[in-house]
Amino acid sequence: MSLITLSVPKFDWRQLKRWGISEDRLPSGSVVQYKEWSFWEERKREIIAGIAVIIFQALVIVSLFIHRARRNRAVEALKYEKMRLAEGQRIAHLGSWEWNIVTNKLSWSGEVYWIFGLELHEFGSTYEDFLDTVHPDDREAVEHAVNKALADPKS
Repeated sequence: MSLITLSVPKFDWRQLKRWGISEDRLPSGSVVQYKEWSFWEERKREIIAGIAVIIFQALVIVSLFIHRARRNRAVEALKYEKMRLAEGQRIAHLGSWEWNIVTNKLSWSGEVYWIFGLELHEFGSTYEDFLDTVHPDDREAVEHAVNKALADPKS
């Protein structure tokens, strides 16, 4: 019994290139050896990584634009609410203020200045400056109330 071996035609890619023969003209089932890798085959990982980095950066940029737009809308909404608060205080003849006890700085709304009959530059924005605006007959009662509130904030 004899075995029949079929040989597969093998071609050297370098020689095909040298002689200008296309792989399409080779017999079916042919094997091409020593073929050089294409740029894609050689750099596929780097290309994919570069594209991934570009896409990631684009997503970060888009998210920053979205964040900026949301922030701008929030700033505009805050400006509008501040304007509404100031208008409400003006209509009701009420004011609001904040006192940062650590820095001893007072922040008054515009209506508080009007109530005290002061201009913005006439007030030093400290607790002591506030006490100077209180009538001398009422200062002791105001100081007592503030000290009591600082001593026992729940009262």
